[in-house]
Amino acid sequence: MYSPPPRKMFLGLSRRYYSRHFLNGLLPAMLLVVLLIHHDYRILLGLAVAIAIHTGLYPYARFAYEDLAMCIFRTPVFTHPVLVSVVNALATLLCWMASPLLAPLGLFALYRRYRRA
Repeated sequence: MYSPPPRKMFLGLSRRYYSRHFLNGLLPAMLLVVLLIHHDYRILLGLAVAIAIHTGLYPYARFAYEDLAMCIFRTPVFTHPVLVSVVNALATLLCWMASPLLAPLGLFALYRRYRRA
């Protein structure tokens, strides 16, 4: 049955995957808001919209990051638990900050994956 491309892209992630990464994407957003409030910085509407966009696109950016990492490395590179945690935290921050740039790649990958299905 024909499914339009936006549906294939935006609904391509499972609910479990999307919700898990959406909640992980809330961590950098909350950290940013807490830091801004702590330094008496007013959160303007534009900043609030930007934070919401970054958080909403984060699961698709993380999908693109994980897809690319699996393409390059194939097997886990780091085995020490502390190092894995640090790399994961840095990857989370990087994916959240670059989510408007990485998310289109993730959406395109989802479209290509489910185009044949």
